[in-house]
Amino acid sequence: TLRQFARDNGVPEYTASRVVKGQLGSSFQQLLQDKRFAAARQLLRGSSLSVAEIIAAVGYENTSYFYRVFRERTGMSPQEYRKGPKP
Repeated sequence: TLRQFARDNGVPEYTASRVVKGQLGSSFQQLLQDKRFAAARQLLRGSSLSVAEIIAAVGYENTSYFYRVFRERTGMSPQEYRKGPKP
């Protein structure tokens, strides 16, 4: 979390947030979400875990939110993504 990151670096959350955005061009939350979805895509293609297990493994508790954002980002459901491109 941003709170842990700030605490580990000895700065207030607000300062940590500004530094991350200034250095990387994206908010901490956006970077975290990008990392989680990259991990989810990798697990969907490279494991036999269920979608529910993957959602939990990448740190999401709200399944419907995950499905909605996954579709927005990829244009397909997690199940469709797992199957890969159509021939």
